[in-house]
Amino acid sequence: MASDQVVSARAVLDAELSLRRQGSHRALHELEQVEPDLTNYLLENLTDIHQRILALGGPAKASQRVFMNVQRLTLVCINALRRGHFELWKQSEAGAELDDGEPTD
Repeated sequence: MASDQVVSARAVLDAELSLRRQGSHRALHELEQVEPDLTNYLLENLTDIHQRILALGGPAKASQRVFMNVQRLTLVCINALRRGHFELWKQSEAGAELDDGEPTD
């Protein structure tokens, strides 16, 4: 059922545009402020993925592009899910009296 979806296409697009605007480094820094354990886990795994891509022995530029795509994909998914949960919470009884604060990008 469509109403059960937490992450809308709009949330994904907004997360993608926000990431393009601010860049991965700043997005990771902001995520670390609100989700330090998740960010630590993410960075450890991204480092491992980066090393494994480099170990494949492909061209350095191509390897870097693949890694950046994985990093972008992960950050967009996390931020879109955070936005979706925030919207769902705003619609709930507990969030009914919220002003227009949104989760940080």
